[in-house]
Amino acid sequence: MKARKLDIFVLAITLLIVTIAPIATAYAGQWTVLGGVSQFTAHDDGVWYQEAFPHKLNLISPSVGVRYDGEGWTAGYMHLGRVTSDAKAVALDGRVPGDGGYNSATKSCNGPCWPLSTWHGKGEVQGVFLGLKRPVSPAWTVEGGLYLYRPTWQMDIPDWIGCLNCKPSPLTVKHHAYWQPGPYIGVRWQLPSNPLSLNLFIAQTATRGDEWCSLYTGATYNLSIGYTFK
Repeated sequence: MKARKLDIFVLAITLLIVTIAPIATAYAGQWTVLGGVSQFTAHDDGVWYQEAFPHKLNLISPSVGVRYDGEGWTAGYMHLGRVTSDAKAVALDGRVPGDGGYNSATKSCNGPCWPLSTWHGKGEVQGVFLGLKRPVSPAWTVEGGLYLYRPTWQMDIPDWIGCLNCKPSPLTVKHHAYWQPGPYIGVRWQLPSNPLSLNLFIAQTATRGDEWCSLYTGATYNLSIGYTFK
């Protein structure tokens, strides 16, 4: 699906949520604000960091959200948070013996390493969701549906070295961010008389569509405390 079509799609979904929510209020629905923490999943060794060299991956982030729960369905917004990374790495993937590139299979360079560069990455994920839910006990509810999310990623390399004898030069690359559909599942615990709830939200957050993928990939796990206005 092209970016323009997805932009139109997310606008339609957002308008649908905004339109339905006030109407649904008359049917004893509930608003909940959410605050919690997300755990992102990193790509394997060799994607924006190399395990043989110093690196720091910040994959845990605060999150915020809001949801509206109707009879058998739910809709809302989740900002899952921000991912950053700092790494020293060579700017060549090792493919043949002696090329000086990094070989993730051996966790070392193929022969003498290229000079190291400094790699600073950053990105975030936010989106809207629409799902169906089912109570399994008075306190527990399971749900699942669509998470329409927009993942971003940018890598800044102030001293990029593009060949063995090249001088360092600044380089910035970024993922072309657009709205992407993905599945989500969730579990919620809330006692009937208590406005507080515990919410588990698991969603796909991988980037797609160009060569500049994000550091994070696969599923992101979010645990939030909610307060419901009754």
